[in-house]
Amino acid sequence: MENEKLIELIKKEIEKYLSTSNNSIFILGEDPILETEIKKYFSISKTANKIVVFSLSIPELVALSNGNYINEKTEILIKGLLEKKEIFIIYEGIEWREFNYKNLALADLYLNYEKKFISFGAILVKKIEILDYLNEKKIYLNKKVITPREFKEFKNIKNCCFVIPKNSFITESTKEFLEKNYIKIIKE
Repeated sequence: MENEKLIELIKKEIEKYLSTSNNSIFILGEDPILETEIKKYFSISKTANKIVVFSLSIPELVALSNGNYINEKTEILIKGLLEKKEIFIIYEGIEWREFNYKNLALADLYLNYEKKFISFGAILVKKIEILDYLNEKKIYLNKKVITPREFKEFKNIKNCCFVIPKNSFITESTKEFLEKNYIKIIKE
């Protein structure tokens, strides 16, 4: 009986080790077309260090912004944040954004919930950009002022390409940092 437990423990550790490669991700929600496209490049694993969230309801967003979970999806996301996993939220999959809202106060409330959750470390990504994020070919920074601090959260940034808004300001210390680390910046 002890051997069976040991074998099970070894299997779990091997799965964890294998899932830490950049070639596996975990998917939450449903989007058959996007899922098919992602599966062309990545294996799916519950223990992956990257999580892609296709859809997020308003109650889920509210719970996440308060650091709570109300279902299995939100529990996985909270635990993922605590474990410093990369969490990508598909912009078009956020439920409140689907509505043609006329009540700006309510829309502003939902936007604040979204911003609070993003501040915990999740990354908001448009559908069309998700493969670039997952492949780490391009990384999109939506900041007005770009400082070296923006790059500290990323691993393996050498020879990376970062995309920033056209109106972003890059500090002198950042320019030196980028040059030293062979990091390319594109303004879009």
